[in-house]
Amino acid sequence: MSSNHPPFAQRVDSDSNRRPQVRAVQLISEPQSWHFFDSQAEFFRANGIEVHAASSPGICLEEFGRANNIPVHSVPIKRRYLSPFSDLLSVWRLFRLLRRLRPDILHAHFSKSSVIGMVAGTLARTPIRIYHNHGMALCCARGWKWPALWVAEKLSCLLAHRVIYVAPSLLADAERMGVCEPGKGCVILSANGLDSTNQFTRSLYGSEYRDRWRTSLQIPEDAFVAGFVGRILRDKGVDDLIRAWQLLSRDEPRLHLLLVGEFDARAPLSEWAMRAISSEPRIHRAGFVKDIEAVYPAMDVLALPSYHEGLPYSVLEGAAMELPVIGTRISGIVDVVRDGISGVLVEPGQPGQLAAAILNYMYDPQLADAHGKAGRAFVTEKFQRSAVWESILQTYDQLLNRRLQRGRTGKSRTTIGGEAFGSAVIEGRVSNAGLIK
Repeated sequence: MSSNHPPFAQRVDSDSNRRPQVRAVQLISEPQSWHFFDSQAEFFRANGIEVHAASSPGICLEEFGRANNIPVHSVPIKRRYLSPFSDLLSVWRLFRLLRRLRPDILHAHFSKSSVIGMVAGTLARTPIRIYHNHGMALCCARGWKWPALWVAEKLSCLLAHRVIYVAPSLLADAERMGVCEPGKGCVILSANGLDSTNQFTRSLYGSEYRDRWRTSLQIPEDAFVAGFVGRILRDKGVDDLIRAWQLLSRDEPRLHLLLVGEFDARAPLSEWAMRAISSEPRIHRAGFVKDIEAVYPAMDVLALPSYHEGLPYSVLEGAAMELPVIGTRISGIVDVVRDGISGVLVEPGQPGQLAAAILNYMYDPQLADAHGKAGRAFVTEKFQRSAVWESILQTYDQLLNRRLQRGRTGKSRTTIGGEAFGSAVIEGRVSNAGLIK
């Protein structure tokens, strides 16, 4: 349980403006999600932050550690809610890890891992605890799930010193539903930004990528392809997308549907949707694709008819690849799809509206091209990785400085998450993808 990592206050030279070495633990539940955080660690390392990664075990965790040259730690966390025994075991394992590492910052992402993280971090007396909210299933929960999810969100927010939301609409929802107290939350657009220069740019993926993917999936060259990228489950509106395709398919033989992603058993599709996927020759499955940027050229339009989202990366990626995007008018999506400019917003659960939007793009290629170009311009302006990283670093610095100031003066003005800090408000803004108060 011992560590050679002294507390932050003991590593500060009061006569120096340099940041002392700071240790931060990034926590998620599923190791498959680590690819969303690629390249971030190098930036933080250059700024005096020693990053550790913790999640459920898996090859993706190990590969992330090797690729980013950071230590990784296995903490099994079940993504499913209401698994009390395994959750308590996860809290205990994370508590032991935090007591051994003695990080200055625990930065937990996603709802389930953040509940585990905020409880374990409080018990381990981790000086700074950040809950990074990527979306709330609470927004569309029904029945007994709603109070359970509300309590989980409320607990995470109470025990955190700062709550970061990936979209302004999510912060507004959290304050409206009373899970995050006003002044405690802030917005940083996404968790890692998007590399729209060296990765998600159509100029790097010529017609050969479109031809290769279409040939491998047996999609005709002249087909119009509506694509979906993400976990294939009911909450993503995949049932609605298949219904929309069925409304059009008889009269539109050129229309094909491409599903990219893995099936998720937590909210399985309906039986008729599964039958359609397995029996319709014009519905294609690509499964999980690691280099996802190479698949987008095979599509003509991207659809994400979700019922709840955080900040959907597939929409950012598709827009960066100059695809027009059809999304639902819900929190998270409304922040990245500009209705009538870079895409179309439809009401959730309305396959008829979804079908009409697909058909409109199919018969108006000039509109599709204009919306695709506008979407790329918006993404490259608002979601640059460097701005996102700077915003996270600014958050770290401000919380660390307030912690240090409290330690020096022995006084505080505001209590956050059970510990006293000098202020509850992060001041100022960073332009574009930066911190939004």
